[in-house]
Order: sequence, then C-alpha cells, then structure tokens
Amino acid sequence: MKNITLTIDGQEVTIEENKTVLEAAKKANIYIPTLCTHKYLSPYGACRLCIVEIEGIKGFLTACTIPVSPEMIVKTNTEKIQQLRKTILELILTTHPNACLFCEKKKECEKYQECIQKSSVTTGCKFCPKNDSCELQKVTDYVGLERLRFSTQFREFSVERDDPFFDRNYNLCILCGRCVRVCEEVRGASIIGFVNRGVQTIVGTGFGRNHLDANCQFCGACIDVCPTGALSERFSKWQGIPDCSVVTTCPHCSVGCQISLNVKNGRVISSTPADNQICLKGRFAVAPLVYHPKRVTSPCLKKNDRILEVSWNEALDFIAENFLKYKGDNFAAIVSPNLTNEDAYIAQKFTREVMESENIDSSLRLTFSANAAVGLDSLNPDLSEIGEAGCILVVGSDIPYSHPIVTLEIKKAVKNGAELVVVDPRQTSLASLASLWLKINPGTDLALLFATAQIILEEKQKTKLRQIEEITNIPQEQIQHLISILTSVKPLIIIYGTGITQQAQSTKTLQALLSLAFAADAQVFPLWGQTNARGLNEVGCLGKGLSYFEILEAIEKGKIRCLYSIGESFISEKVKPEFWVVQDLFFPENLLPDVFLPAASFAEIDGTYNNLEGKTKEVKKVIEPVENSKPDWWILCKIAKRLGAKEFEYEHISQITTEIQRKASLKKKVKMLTMLNIFTSDYGEIKKMSDRKYPFLLITEYNFFKFRNTLLSERIKGIRRLRDEETIRMNPQDADTLKISPGDEIKLISPYGETTGRVKFSEKISPGQLFIILTPGSLNLVSKLLDPISKTPSLKHCGVRIEKL
Repeated sequence: MKNITLTIDGQEVTIEENKTVLEAAKKANIYIPTLCTHKYLSPYGACRLCIVEIEGIKGFLTACTIPVSPEMIVKTNTEKIQQLRKTILELILTTHPNACLFCEKKKECEKYQECIQKSSVTTGCKFCPKNDSCELQKVTDYVGLERLRFSTQFREFSVERDDPFFDRNYNLCILCGRCVRVCEEVRGASIIGFVNRGVQTIVGTGFGRNHLDANCQFCGACIDVCPTGALSERFSKWQGIPDCSVVTTCPHCSVGCQISLNVKNGRVISSTPADNQICLKGRFAVAPLVYHPKRVTSPCLKKNDRILEVSWNEALDFIAENFLKYKGDNFAAIVSPNLTNEDAYIAQKFTREVMESENIDSSLRLTFSANAAVGLDSLNPDLSEIGEAGCILVVGSDIPYSHPIVTLEIKKAVKNGAELVVVDPRQTSLASLASLWLKINPGTDLALLFATAQIILEEKQKTKLRQIEEITNIPQEQIQHLISILTSVKPLIIIYGTGITQQAQSTKTLQALLSLAFAADAQVFPLWGQTNARGLNEVGCLGKGLSYFEILEAIEKGKIRCLYSIGESFISEKVKPEFWVVQDLFFPENLLPDVFLPAASFAEIDGTYNNLEGKTKEVKKVIEPVENSKPDWWILCKIAKRLGAKEFEYEHISQITTEIQRKASLKKKVKMLTMLNIFTSDYGEIKKMSDRKYPFLLITEYNFFKFRNTLLSERIKGIRRLRDEETIRMNPQDADTLKISPGDEIKLISPYGETTGRVKFSEKISPGQLFIILTPGSLNLVSKLLDPISKTPSLKHCGVRIEKL
C-alpha cells in the first residue's frame, strides 16, 4: 500500500494513504480531542470535537472522517478551533452533570471523596464510577472549558439495574453512539439503538425490553467503548482505577482470547479485552470466580462425615500414606481440560511413574477425543480465515453458545457475502442467520456427510437422494442445494462441534466429514471445546488405560479403589471409591471427598494453554494465590516426593515447560487423515431412539459454562439468570397435549436414568423433541455406549418419557 506524507501542526507525518487525519495525528503523538471515535469502529463524525483546519479548504472538517492526502497541511489547535470546540462541548454538557468538570476546587475533593462546595450536587465526578478515567474529563481539561454559558437540564432518568452484569445511567450518556455501533459493527447483534427524541433521546432496546429479553450477548463491548460512566460493570463499579493490568489468556474456552486482568491493592477487580473482543465469560466470569465466597482455600480432611481444615503437611502426609496402598491398576486420575499444559503433564507423569497406573483420563473424552482417533488433532487452522471464507458449513455446533468469538468471524464472512449452511436439528441462533438450514434427524450426521461426499464425486443418483432423505428427514431439493453451494462457492470451511463428536459413531462420522472435505476441497476446523483440550491431548492425559466412563464403571464394580480428581469430580453415592482426593477451587456439589486440596486459580499461576488453532498461549501469574491455595503442579510434586519419586524436583514452572518441549521434540508425530470408502453405501447403524415406552427424543448440549468442576451458573448470579441448566425446553404443542405449563416441574426418564427440571417453551424445538444442557445430575440420562476407537460416549440424544410432578 502506498505511503503519503502530510504536515500536522508543523510536523511531517508519513502514513498509509487509506488512513484518516485523526489516525495520522495519533501516529505523530498529536492529541486531537474526540468522544465518538474508537479503534474498533468506523469513522462517524458525531461529536464534532475533532474538527481541524486544512490549508486550501474552507471551514472546519472532522479529522476522524477526512482521509489524508499528499502534502496536506493540517492545523489542530488554532484559536478559532479551540473556541468552536468549547462551544460544542458546552452544548454536550447541557444535559450532563457538569459542575465538577470545571470546579476550581475539584483537586481538593481528592482528600475527601465528596463535593466540598455544592452540597446539592449528588451526581458529580467524585460519585461517578469512571472518575479519573472518563474521556469527557480529559477533553474538558484539554479544551480549557471553565464554565457553561447555556442553561443545563438534568434529565432525571432512573438508573437501570435490571440486567445481569452492568448498570446503565443514561443521565451520564452523551449520545456518542459508540455502544450502538460496536453492537452493530463489531458484534453483529444490533440489540440497542437510539430511542425517543430531543433531550429525552437515550440508548435503548426495541419496545423498551430489558437486555435479557432482547437477546443481548452480554459481551461487555458497550461498556469497553463508553467514554463516560453511563455504562458500568456492577462487580467492579466502585473499585476505582486499577494499579496495573496484566495480559493473560482467558480460561473459559479453547479460542484462547487475550484478556487484561486489572489489579488493585493486590486483588483482581475486573477483566477487559486486551486489544481484541471477548465474550460474556471472559468479561464477567473471571474476577467473581477468583474471590467467590464459597471458594475453598485451605486443605481439608473428612473425619466422621465432617470436613476439617488442616495444614498442608498433614493433608499431604495423609494422602501419601494412603496412596501407597493403591499403586497400580487400583489407582486412577481424572483431570480437567482447564489445567495448563504444565499441570496436566505433571498429573500424567505422576499417575504413570509414581502410581504405576495407565488409568488417567479427562472429560475431554466426552467431547473431542475422536479428533485424535482420525488425526484431526494435528490440524492448525487459522481463525481469521473463517472471516474470509466464501462458504461455511457448520455441523453439530451451537457456536454462539460454545465459542462466541468464532461467531464474530462467521458473521464477518456472512456480511461479506459468504454462504452459511447450518446442519442442526434445532433452530439455533446461527441457523436463523444461515442461507440454508438443514433440520436433520438427530444422529444421522454420518449419513448426510457420507452421502453428500459420494454424490459430489459420482453422478447425482436419484435413488441415493431418496435414501438419504428418508434417513435424515432433509428434503431432496435441500440436499441438492447443499451440494450446489459446496461445489460452487470457495473457499469452503467446515466447522464442527460436539454434535458429531459425542456419538457412539463419532470416529466414523469424522471420517465421513473428512471424505466430504476431500470431495469438496474444504478446510476442516474442529471446535475444541474446553480451554486446553488440545494441550491435554498432546501431553498424554488420554491414557492407554481406562477411559472416563470406564473409570467410573470400574469404581462402581470395585476394580478401582482410589481416585485422584484434579478439577473433575463427577462422583455419586453409587460411584464412590474407597479413597478419594479432590484438588480444586470448590467442594464437589454432590459428595464430600476424603481429602480436599485447594488449587490456585488461573489468575494465580504461570503456564501455557494450546488453543484450537494449535497456538501456545501464555498464562501469567497476576496475583499471589489466595490464602493457602497452591498450584496444581506444586501439590502433585509434593505428594510425589513423599512417595519417594526422584524426578519431581521442579522449582519453577519454566522447568516443566522445557521438559515438555524436549519430550515433544523427540516424538515423531506422523499422522494420516483417514477417510471412509466413499464409494460404499454404509451409512452406519441408524437406530430409532424413541419408541412407545420412551416417546420423546431428548437432545442434549455439552455444558460450556463450566470451569473445572464447577458450573458458572452456580457461582455467578448473572450467569444463573442467563443459563438455567435445570430447564427442560419443550415445544408448546407437546406441552398443550400433556397439559404442561411454563415453569412446571417434570421428570425425564430414559432407559439409563432420570432427572427433573422446570419446563420452558421453545418454538425452536420440534414437536416430539426435548432439549437440555448436560449437568452432573442429568448425565445419567444418556447412553454410556462408547465409540470403539475413540471411547467417546454417546451423549447427544436418547429416548425419554415424561412424568409430571
């Protein structure tokens, strides 16, 4: 791209030709005031404060909208400009509390945190959550405004506090439009806009709904771009300006977004984007989790069915004494995909070398272990390529729920004209955005993917189309439309999630997906679910021994008598080992362990994650571990030493990282992507999952609002309002037939177990089907039938019947 040179306030600046005068000034460290411009947003020119004079052009132009040109001469702070800016700012402030902005005694307020001059003022800067970080304060100081010539009007809006995470005080709003534009341009949601007229104009939702009913994503982007205190996060509202900010990796999904943890007085007060977009979990489920009142921060032993706090030495000695009894096949470890690479590596090394057992596994087994079975764990796709795709095929994933940031790339592609095809039995929010939604029969993904690959490579046989229509319940014309899109629009990206990996035929289904990718020349993008699922897979936490459900079954049968749960604790009265150690942030909800060890949180440790692109993301220690909590690797090493192990003498996490890298370099990783024979007609075994005894087909979703062993909805009130895991979604037609009302409690009974929940109506669920999000309490509903290769359980659907309570 061509560079050009211009002059700003006598200083030569060289910049790309497509930039604005404001961007050129920023590059030269020349300050031009503005309240409506933001780096995430397109030029707007609403506030008019960035006006400049350009030689040879009459009048004043907004620097944020005027493009640079060769030999342009710009003046930014002449007397005329400054006087006009003062007038513009005065008009902005006529409806904004303003006395404190130019009070001659405002510096003295720092001592008292109250207004010492005007006792009637109750909304001054000292009572604003954004005091000292407000852009309006900065602009007022720069312009040199000392008083208002115009009368002011306080609008007397009530502060809106009815949404889960933030407050909205539109008395402080200056109508810059940043929040409206970031919601539309960046997040692609368009939830808010300007409503009313004149001095009563505010930012709001359509028809005056609260943000919850308006389907707000609660990503916090509007808060991040607000220049005043109009929008404020409730958790950190009165915490003040942080002492420092540390960039680390978000712990809540496999995208690996970079977040800034803001610290004051040694405590994390909030998390904000580190020059990128983040989601609800990264924005509002970080600091509250670290300081949750139910977090356990001291070692505990169970004595006489009571939990007692003990010292670390007592707890570790007790564990070592008992672990000696269970070396070998009697021992198993289950580890969380939220662990860092270093913690996970030490966990598997401890299990194999110290406890002499191959029985180590993870809930990763419940989601994406099939990736490794067909070699898809070696793919390193680029997230940014999704936004440049010509066609995107999404199979078995509600991406706005599981990976909101990936959704932004999909929306970007659609905005640029890409075709979006969604294969899902439910009408997800992504399905509503798609150019083609294939409402597939649950469990028939293998047939659709396989047959589509066949038809692309062969002549389009009518018999094959009829056959696949009968199996999948997708009309022939839609299948033909799918094939037309896949073969004509490039580049093509296929994205898949747990909808096809949580099946007893997961390996075959992924082979069929690879066959389709080969036939249609597509790039495959696996959406690894949990934070460090790839990392756990790569450091060896999916062992050669028993898998996740096989371990639980072996405990029930008494074959495994000792379990070490590190961030995972799906245990019940029915499945309880002789000796059980839990290492985590919170006690298990259902049963007390013999020993509880308090683990340090993600904000209190160093380490690395491997994200869904295969990139290594750094996790940084931001604060000291809360009270007596310790890093997972430290705890494991202390136990190992007590058991006589010699190779656990690590003093710092970097030594573990180096050992992982050394061992990884010794491995010759050769994998071949396998495909089904695309010229056979074997679509796999298609079972009818509902019958007379179990007439409803239950569809499930993996719970992506989970950290280690805890559900975020149980710990964070705002998330509980958004994600009620106990809800059973039902089509209103079925409810009417069964005389069930919204909020009624019902019991679901399957051939494998039962659970209860309250009914919520949804037109997006087809008649005859139900939908729940899996929790430890509902996991017993679904089949534990395992894929023979990946050992992934079939969790996505099963037949159920309903009993009213």
